[in-house]
Amino acid sequence: MYNEVHKILAQHGIALMPLKGIWLQVCVYRSAGTRSITDVDILVRESDYERAQHVLIAAGFRANEIPDKPRVNSIYTHNLKDLLNLADLKGPLEDDMNENSELRESWATISKWSEHARYQVWTSDAAAIMLEAVGAADKGLLPWLQKR
Repeated sequence: MYNEVHKILAQHGIALMPLKGIWLQVCVYRSAGTRSITDVDILVRESDYERAQHVLIAAGFRANEIPDKPRVNSIYTHNLKDLLNLADLKGPLEDDMNENSELRESWATISKWSEHARYQVWTSDAAAIMLEAVGAADKGLLPWLQKR
């Protein structure tokens, strides 16, 4: 799995660093069969993040196959609910929000955002609320996503 991801990103000039389980497999065990893994944790430069994300999503498409239009649209928009569905994280988020009402409040704040909001003038208070909803360690969506 790591070799596939590495090859895809390398074709686009994107360097990566293996992390956690895959790092152990690549650097310590040196054999794919020695340590079982079910996902690949990697680190890319912040400046390459969005491009790496698009490249890896695009790798899921096949040549000579017409992709599902709603899937394509959800990839190329910033509709957070669509992106959550695309990543198969709607159910896990719902489950965790049932356990953590502050996470639910954060999602309620974040889900109102749209790409048009980038061009709006925000008050300091509104910006602070959004930043907390995104990044707070105990209730922010970004820490929640990073655990997945």
